[in-house]
Amino acid sequence: MTIHIPYLPELLLFLEETQCVQKRTQTDYQKVLSSFYNFLQLEQKNYLEPINISTSDIRKYITYLVEEKQLKISTVNKHISKIKGYFDFLERIGKVGVDPAAKLKRLPNQNQ
Repeated sequence: MTIHIPYLPELLLFLEETQCVQKRTQTDYQKVLSSFYNFLQLEQKNYLEPINISTSDIRKYITYLVEEKQLKISTVNKHISKIKGYFDFLERIGKVGVDPAAKLKRLPNQNQ
């Protein structure tokens, strides 16, 4: 089942036209956001419109990636980066009042 990601086509067009990103980056956005929205759906979040997503929802997703999926920190940081980019875009176009990802920080690399 394909999950609907609000404003994804607009985001990808914006990235292509203004950020000159490569197709791989666009694909990364699609994969990360699909994973994020699938997680929200599994968490019984029936309000999948971006305006209803909180910082707490994003933090739960990050915890899920680290503890349950056991992804590398670098991979989790990629997810954080893409989610931050998505919500920054949504704030720019007026689809969220406050960016719930604005204060999120990358996880520290344990090798440092």
